[in-house]
Amino acid sequence: MIAFSIFWINIYRYWIFYLIGFCLAYFFLFFIWKKQYFHKFPKLQNLLENDLETLFIILILWVLIWWRLGHVLIYDFQYFIDNPLDAFKIWQWGMSFIWWILWVVFWVTLFIRYKKFSRKEYIILLDLLCCILPLCIAFWRLWNFLNQELYWIVFTNPFWRTEWTIWTLTSLWFLHIYDKIDSVLRINTNLLSIIFEWILLFITWMIIFTKQIKNNKRKIWKIWVIYLLWYSIIRFLLEYLRQDSQAEFIWPFSKSQRFFVIFIITWIIIAICLNHHPKENLEIKKK
Repeated sequence: MIAFSIFWINIYRYWIFYLIGFCLAYFFLFFIWKKQYFHKFPKLQNLLENDLETLFIILILWVLIWWRLGHVLIYDFQYFIDNPLDAFKIWQWGMSFIWWILWVVFWVTLFIRYKKFSRKEYIILLDLLCCILPLCIAFWRLWNFLNQELYWIVFTNPFWRTEWTIWTLTSLWFLHIYDKIDSVLRINTNLLSIIFEWILLFITWMIIFTKQIKNNKRKIWKIWVIYLLWYSIIRFLLEYLRQDSQAEFIWPFSKSQRFFVIFIITWIIIAICLNHHPKENLEIKKK
């Protein structure tokens, strides 16, 4: 959906939301560098001071390339075989967050290996990215809502379909008519995603991160493992109620859910293996 045009150049809403998300992430990491919370990890501090722009170039490039390519390969492969040029229309909806996570982790890992980070510094960087990522993705879910995408199955529950509940839920935007699709009430999937996948996670991680800084101790794996586990579980459950996922079901799972089953098992195993990892002392300088 076009937000506005400058001469002959169309500026799309999702470009604006991408920019907002990346700016928030950039300034968060810049703030961490200025506060020197992790000063005892000099390579990490040097990255935040001198190579933060390079890191974000990597993240942005792989958002544009692999997020789109993941959708092409996983969800609409036959369509793009028949219409190959459409795969390059990144201004249209069609991105795979699952695929983007995998490739971003892969390329950030290569970048960190090139910088010769220690294991702790690498995991701390993942923790920091996971702290701000939920708030960034919340803007992209807002874009989905404005673009009338990822809408819910039709709201038909007779117990809830009273005049008062419909008016209340509609006033709070939990119920919405996607007029580009049809004229029936649907539960606002994007709002629920924003609340449970992103805002709740963002608040939780900020509380955990702030508490760790305040107590001067932390477990280096805690944020990123729990974040990915929580996200995988929520996305797995929401897939059952998203209209766009209904045609993808090969019972009992949709295409996305098959990935999330693997992710959930993986994160649980990692969490169990790392559960007894001792807390490290941050040794934060008092200013």
